[in-house]
Amino acid sequence: LHEDDDLTAHPPSSFPGKLTAYLYERFQKLGGTAETGMVILPAELIIDNGSTLRDIVLRLAEINRLGPAFIAWVSTHTTFCNTLVDRIIPGEPDEEKRKAIEEELGYQDGLLTVSEVYRFFAIAGDQKLLHERVPFLRADSNIVIDKDITPYRERKLRVLNGGHTISIAAGFLSGLETVHDCMEDDVLSSFIRRVIHEEIVPSLDPDSTMVKKFADDVLDRFRNPFLNHQLLSITLQYTSKMNMRNGLTFQRYYDSFGKAPEGMCAGFAAYLLFTRPVRREEATYYGEFQGRSYPIRDDQAEYFYQQWQGVDLSDERGLADFVRGVLGNDSLWDQDLLTLGNFCERATHYLTRFTQQGVKDTLRELPQ
Repeated sequence: LHEDDDLTAHPPSSFPGKLTAYLYERFQKLGGTAETGMVILPAELIIDNGSTLRDIVLRLAEINRLGPAFIAWVSTHTTFCNTLVDRIIPGEPDEEKRKAIEEELGYQDGLLTVSEVYRFFAIAGDQKLLHERVPFLRADSNIVIDKDITPYRERKLRVLNGGHTISIAAGFLSGLETVHDCMEDDVLSSFIRRVIHEEIVPSLDPDSTMVKKFADDVLDRFRNPFLNHQLLSITLQYTSKMNMRNGLTFQRYYDSFGKAPEGMCAGFAAYLLFTRPVRREEATYYGEFQGRSYPIRDDQAEYFYQQWQGVDLSDERGLADFVRGVLGNDSLWDQDLLTLGNFCERATHYLTRFTQQGVKDTLRELPQ
């Protein structure tokens, strides 16, 4: 919500502002009838994206005094659907792949974009109504309309996104660059498979054929050699992703099995080691691995910079105190991670082992 967005500008600055201005113009020109109402399918990767967008539009209508009739029309006849998009789009191909593709096409394409073949679009709503109002939704069997899309959102958030988040630091600190590199590496691919199938899936619904099939699909997607999915790019806002994607999984696994998920504790320890800033340049913090600097693009980078000060990587007690302090910071986590049995102890164990013998060699010894 940009409360000061000027809806008379050409165009307004924010997307909700543009949409509100468009809907108001439509309302004025065509009248506030049921037939002129719209179906809005937002694609932002946030929970309840349709409901959130509707609330912002209605608030902008109030701020700009667009009138009760318009607000009633939006509320009654314009449908904002919550949606879930699941498709990895890493962006432009590298130069070598671009040249090969353009040679095959026979022309240059300045907007060439790589995406995976897998695609899934879940929409919350009434299937009959949406098929009538939005006929193109019948064009692909991978477009699913359901009154409740929570199960689809949960499987994607926990398995795909959570699988990424719990493994990327371990992969990077093992000297790898991309998700595909991880899947080509025996140690990392075994680690990722173990975490997804033996820890994440059982915390969702161990008897669900849909979840297990989705997990298999995710591993196949990770193996796609055409997706140049850089590990560093996935570390953007690492802490919030760890909380949102894996915090509840930690809790659910502990509730089901009475212990912390071993592989995920190792992944969490790698995340802690990755978010260890060794220097700051202006507003950017940098970690270091094998003599190579990398940016820590996380809103919590300053916090970790302060927490790591004075921690000796060879001091096991100091590392234990550090882990306990991070886990006990309730501003970072929606769950109380200190109450999850041996989670703190196992995360500390792996952090200590990583500093002593390296990430990859430690993961190679991970108990099965």
